[in-house]
Amino acid sequence: MLLDTSIQLEFKSGDTPTMGWKTEIPNPTYRANIQPAGAEASIIADGEFGKTYIAFVETSNPVQVGWRVRNGARSFIVRGVEDFNSSILPHLRLTMVKE
Repeated sequence: MLLDTSIQLEFKSGDTPTMGWKTEIPNPTYRANIQPAGAEASIIADGEFGKTYIAFVETSNPVQVGWRVRNGARSFIVRGVEDFNSSILPHLRLTMVKE
């Protein structure tokens, strides 16, 4: 799997809207492959077509639903995490919606 993009993971520091995003520590930079999602994934994620993306990352990535994935100026909210740890090439599949 070609992980050609650097991403940073962020999570909310609290439950209220006024709480800010914090970068995941200790290793804030991970590798990913980000692709536009098809219509089916957009519907499942309750997202808009053209704003829903799929990312493939290594299983060592600690990302969870609700976290923010940043790639340069682009940012996405994670709507789903699927674990493909038992496949030939272990990875996580993230369903994300562009902010």
